Amino acid sequence: MLDDTDLPTREETTNSLVTGAAEFSAPTGLYAQDCDLAPLLDHTDPAIIAAARRFGPAALGVMDYATSPDTAERLWTLSAQLTRTSPCALRVMVR
Repeated sequence: MLDDTDLPTREETTNSLVTGAAEFSAPTGLYAQDCDLAPLLDHTDPAIIAAARRFGPAALGVMDYATSPDTAERLWTLSAQLTRTSPCALRVMVR
């Protein structure tokens, strides 16, 4: 007989889905949540801000700035400055 400890958690189910899904076969910048693609949220919307404060942003989806190429480039540049290496070298190390 199965009990609750034998059943996969939401996170485990989502991870299994992402592992086999074609959408995630290469790095895409997509986020998964609750066995689906996470909704993209407008971080300037007052209703989203209020809900994120109440429930935590991860409960709602992914904030639009988390998928921004401009934000990614600024973070790579800052990381390179802080580690005194080139942004290109950092990208190679994390792949």
